[in-house]
Amino acid sequence: AGNSTAFFEGVFSHSGKIRFDELSFIGQLWEEYILCEDQDQFYIIDQHAAAERVTYEKLKLMYNTSGIKSQMLLVPEMLELSVAEISAIESAFSIIEKAGFEIEPFGSNTVAIKSIPQILSGKGCGSLIKDMAEEIVSMDKTTAIDDMIEAIMARIACHTVIRGKRVLAREEVNALLKQMSETDFASNCPHGRPVVKKLSRIEIETMLKRR
Repeated sequence: AGNSTAFFEGVFSHSGKIRFDELSFIGQLWEEYILCEDQDQFYIIDQHAAAERVTYEKLKLMYNTSGIKSQMLLVPEMLELSVAEISAIESAFSIIEKAGFEIEPFGSNTVAIKSIPQILSGKGCGSLIKDMAEEIVSMDKTTAIDDMIEAIMARIACHTVIRGKRVLAREEVNALLKQMSETDFASNCPHGRPVVKKLSRIEIETMLKRR
């Protein structure tokens, strides 16, 4: 019982939130998962889903305060869209603009992306705009504005963070774990996938028939 109490005091805050920055980093699995431990618990963290959740919460906070800072492109990025996708962009124009984008019509089925959120600096945004447009097209006409905002923030977050396999330096892992501890963190990524899986020593030893 004493060990159990020490574990909960060390890893969880008084609100029951996991202190990710107090976990011990073990290594990476398949260049996609971060492995950590703390006393009698083992953690598998989906690095993309974790980074996405952290960024999503930051974007929502920025959007709901002063808006997301924008950066003008030296050369506008041209993007061809369907009629339905252009209509979707127009219907959510005020949200997209506050999210840091400046998009203008450029011909019958083409738009010019003139400014993007600073957080996306150096990244091409054509596929992101298309994803956002497709997301809006798929929404029901009765979709609440808040739900549309959250869907757009989720799309931006997904395109901003670690994608696919990537080796992370220990400093990068520690920075992500610290951000996870400082974020209003939920157990799932914005798309609903689990971020963290926790296994106790008892569960592992039971699986290996050591108990």
